[in-house]
Amino acid sequence: MLSDFVDKFTSFWGRSDEPEIGSDDTPEERQRRAQRGFVRRLVLLADSRPQGRVVAGTIAVAGMDILPGVLGERWHAASDRVADVVSAVLSRLFLPPDFYTRHEAAALICFFTPNLLVAEHRLGAVAREIESALILNLGEDAEHFHAEHFVAELTLDEAWLREAGDPVPGLLERLQRIRQEARTRPSSHGWFRSARLSFQPLWEVAEARTGANLCSLEIPGAVETLHQLEPAVGSASVADALARIDFVTLVRAFEALEESVREHRPVSLMLPVHASTLTLPHWRDDYLQPLVAATDEVHEALHFELLGGPDPENAAAAIGDAVALLLDMAESIVVRLTPDLPQPLRLPLGKIDGLSFDLGGLGRLGSLKRPLAALTRYAKRQGLVTYALGANTIAEAQVARDAGFAFIAGAAIHARVREPRFPTRLAPLPTARPPRWVPVLPN
Repeated sequence: MLSDFVDKFTSFWGRSDEPEIGSDDTPEERQRRAQRGFVRRLVLLADSRPQGRVVAGTIAVAGMDILPGVLGERWHAASDRVADVVSAVLSRLFLPPDFYTRHEAAALICFFTPNLLVAEHRLGAVAREIESALILNLGEDAEHFHAEHFVAELTLDEAWLREAGDPVPGLLERLQRIRQEARTRPSSHGWFRSARLSFQPLWEVAEARTGANLCSLEIPGAVETLHQLEPAVGSASVADALARIDFVTLVRAFEALEESVREHRPVSLMLPVHASTLTLPHWRDDYLQPLVAATDEVHEALHFELLGGPDPENAAAAIGDAVALLLDMAESIVVRLTPDLPQPLRLPLGKIDGLSFDLGGLGRLGSLKRPLAALTRYAKRQGLVTYALGANTIAEAQVARDAGFAFIAGAAIHARVREPRFPTRLAPLPTARPPRWVPVLPN
């Protein structure tokens, strides 16, 4: 039993595209060895999953068939160059425990994660990288190509795997058939591709300038209440729905940071993430993976706002666990206080950088002036930065400023925008003035 487990474990971490190569092996023999290695890992992966459910995908460069007519004699060299680019990108980006093999013009990938949404994101990122690499290597000729990709969940029963012999062509055919069917019916993950981030700059009161940009995911056609949002994201529970939204928010944030680097306009982002996302075993690793691989430059541009999640009773413990996982992966970690959360004394104050509070929906804040001021004084004694969010009216923003919040965000400060803003000077509120003193003259 133990030896079988070790064999399975080590096989997952082998490279299916790096077979044992003999001195007399031909390219065709090396390809056959690679496919045999792929099949062995595929069988082991399917055997380890309930009902043999495996997440697989395919990616290919479209446009190769028109090369002779478009490029003339240059088409052979361009075709070889495309193949080299695809091989280089796949070998660099598909690392164990994911594995893949090549078949004719396509690559077949099996993902170790059972999460279809995560696999869609990863393969989409690979497609974008292939297209970028083609532009760098082929110049104007790259306009004739684009990377087509598709991901689906397959059920691979043991009988089919045995009868298939070489299951690679059969898997590609099944993926193609599922793709054709998907074009005629809505996908539960269609919102993933249409969801976009909006950004709202935080205003640093003392410096009268903008700071990090609050990120908010916008899902076309979806409403904000969770019981209605769950069907839109294909989730079976509130915690899983929140995790899906958190993951797509992270993906879109990384895309925004990549764009800012290309344009040489460094920006900072504050991402909301629910503590439950980082305590769900099937989401934690997938959420942390891009953060672990990110550069120090990205870590310095990220701020996390931790939200308690759907289980208020265990919120403090979940936040503590989430903070431990996010340490050293961001410039700062902020915890949002809500009436459902425990008192700040139960939070990991020594490991977080700030506290946030959402003013939206509270109505008139006149009765909260003293409690809010007490909160900011308490945070200052603890060395924590305070953030007032949802200041959508001038009155709310002024109450937040008078209470001593270090950063304020909301419609009264800055409208939501499609691209993150570079830090700049900002004076959205009238200057606070002391009350006028009228001298009383003697009679």
